[in-house]
Amino acid sequence: PADDVLRAQRANKAFKLSKKQLEMAHLCLQKQDLSAALRMAQGCFKDYTGAKFGVQGAAVTLRDIEGYLRSKQVDRDTLLELREVWSALDQMIYAPPLGQNPSRGEELLVKTRKVLEQMERQC
Repeated sequence: PADDVLRAQRANKAFKLSKKQLEMAHLCLQKQDLSAALRMAQGCFKDYTGAKFGVQGAAVTLRDIEGYLRSKQVDRDTLLELREVWSALDQMIYAPPLGQNPSRGEELLVKTRKVLEQMERQC
């Protein structure tokens, strides 16, 4: 029971932290710092997984995140959306010509929030 309470507290904190990070990403986007906004959005997935499942380390990959989510029986559609959003963020972060589109950045922040909410409901 004590472990369950601690796990529930950690999980709740993970989602709140991710929502705050997304708010900060939106602020960066408003300040025309698209690169920082995109990195924060992708970091939300890493930080959420770390806090939710007790994973340590900054080098959490998409494959790691998918593995943790599969262990919690997260549905296939959510995993596919996660992969799509992650890949789109990667493209914008690491392919500079693509990374100069603020409206696409805003769209990805919205999708990031949606996927995080789906993950939270299912975990």
